[in-house]
Amino acid sequence: MATRRDTVWLLLPRQLRELPADLAAVVLGVLLTLGAVFLPVISDTPLRIAVGLAFVLFLSGYAFIVALFPKAGDPPDAGDTQADDTQANAEPAAPARPTPEPVTTAAEATPTAHKQSKLTDLLETYRDGLQEAFDAESSTMSAVSDIVTPYDLPYQTKAALCNYVPKLRKTYNAKELDDGHPIRLTNQAAKFDHSEEREYEFTWWVPRPDQGTNFWIPLRINPEQKNLWHDLVSEDAKAGEIRLQQHRQN
Repeated sequence: MATRRDTVWLLLPRQLRELPADLAAVVLGVLLTLGAVFLPVISDTPLRIAVGLAFVLFLSGYAFIVALFPKAGDPPDAGDTQADDTQANAEPAAPARPTPEPVTTAAEATPTAHKQSKLTDLLETYRDGLQEAFDAESSTMSAVSDIVTPYDLPYQTKAALCNYVPKLRKTYNAKELDDGHPIRLTNQAAKFDHSEEREYEFTWWVPRPDQGTNFWIPLRINPEQKNLWHDLVSEDAKAGEIRLQQHRQN
């Protein structure tokens, strides 16, 4: 039968019940020191000096040492040791293969001359910024940003360049750039629309450097990926990096 003392002990928070005895003594010593310093009856007695010296010379140093060198955990029992040995002798598990992400592809429908000119200018400006950042051997995102910021590019493209250029030398060990680099844009440029009333149902809103000047282009999608495109429009699926590749004359 539980005694009243046991009942009171169980009412205390678990952190207090599990507090080591030495740390409990330190807490008690701190409370005594505060009482000896601030209580009017005790603060004018020699007890204040005695408690204060004990706090300064012992308690504070002891608490500091305990914080630096906490108690080590309990040693494992025989069952834990045997289980660890079994796991150590077991053959390593094969690394899990990452789940491949679907890649959506679409071709631009026959563009107007005006839209074709905008896309060509975007491509040329992008490659100029890419080349300058690469030639400068920019190895950090901030270094790339300093170079591409003045370029007349949408922010989604500048962000993609800041992420891509440092990898060219560090990860891909590139010595020179290929002439056919696509325009890279972050997924913030993934703005798609759908209407069954159009000849080409899906369109992409191409970002422009200036606010409010985006223009849309019709897309000829892969029919087998139509459900995935619907998911992108409804935002049930999230787009990754967007790459705009020049193909033939378009």
